[in-house]
Amino acid sequence: MLEFDRKFHGVTVVDGERGQARVYDQAGQLETVSLEDPDFEKAFEVTSTDQVEARFLLSPEFMQRLVELRNVRAGSGLRCSFIDRKLHIAIPSAFGLFEMTGTGKPAGDTDDVKKVLRQMHNILEIVDILKLKDSAQ
Repeated sequence: MLEFDRKFHGVTVVDGERGQARVYDQAGQLETVSLEDPDFEKAFEVTSTDQVEARFLLSPEFMQRLVELRNVRAGSGLRCSFIDRKLHIAIPSAFGLFEMTGTGKPAGDTDDVKKVLRQMHNILEIVDILKLKDSAQ
């Protein structure tokens, strides 16, 4: 989750599992947003309560980066949403992140620490791919 300086007027959901975005639509207010990038349209379903803001948030560069992230890391389950001041990104994983086994290992064993550091590095790579450092607070 990244927090921005300004509040979003609407709610925008980008979902890599087509047809699942309606799960987030509790009040039935999300409408499908059509965008101009055919690769992005194949990979993601976009719904929003504010069509104009959704198109502003999903600039061509940002859409390209989301497609790249999906292709490199996340597969079809990548999701993100813009709500209030926050961009939430959900990346599916077949295993628990940031978990340490800890049982039966000597105190000096560094395998778990190295695993968590690799996972943190992957998260920072995602921020770099999406070029979110300058956009968020």
